[in-house]
Amino acid sequence: MFLNVLLLANVAFLPFPMQLLANAMHQTNQLRAAAFFYGLMLTVSNLFFNTIWHYVAAHPDMLKRLSDHDILQRQRRALVGLVAYAVATILSLLWPPVAIACYAALIIYFLAATHW
Repeated sequence: MFLNVLLLANVAFLPFPMQLLANAMHQTNQLRAAAFFYGLMLTVSNLFFNTIWHYVAAHPDMLKRLSDHDILQRQRRALVGLVAYAVATILSLLWPPVAIACYAALIIYFLAATHW
């Protein structure tokens, strides 16, 4: 229950760093900090999601409709997301536009991954 509250609080907070990033697009001297903060929030959100997913995967009675293969595939996808968000966040300190492109690519990846 507590993990759900942390994830929900993080998701409710996401519009703030997103607005900072949108505003910083017009002021390049603030882009690095805004891209890093946005990436940090996405990484934390993904960390909370991964923690919840691992908790659910450890309790098979919560996943009656998923096969072991599906569970493993979803765990891999979640781990890829966590690592990718962390790498993109670090990239934001060096090349903010590349990090922003990575954030957009990860959104597309997760949207497409729900349909495979």
